[in-house]
Amino acid sequence: MAHPESTDAELHGLLEEAARSGLVLLIRGADAGTAESADAGFSYRFAHDRVQQLVYERIPLKERDELHLRSGRGLLAGTQLDDSERIFDIAHHLNSAPCLMRAPE
Repeated sequence: MAHPESTDAELHGLLEEAARSGLVLLIRGADAGTAESADAGFSYRFAHDRVQQLVYERIPLKERDELHLRSGRGLLAGTQLDDSERIFDIAHHLNSAPCLMRAPE
């Protein structure tokens, strides 16, 4: 599992390895998902929801909360206020880390 402070290159290497093993799928082009990943020309998705569930369950609870908070704040920072498609993703992540919620410094 990647460390939270991993570089983009390290994460990409780990994801490429997971794609070769069939755990994740490399999505290219217009189907890449978010604007950020579409700009890069690719994104990754789990090959099956059970794989995603297993990985998620292996993340320690404290790290899981921190990951949700970082994800929610990252999505919020890169989202226009009128982007209703992302608001549910943002709310899910922020609501999954209520004990860590505080005003940004």
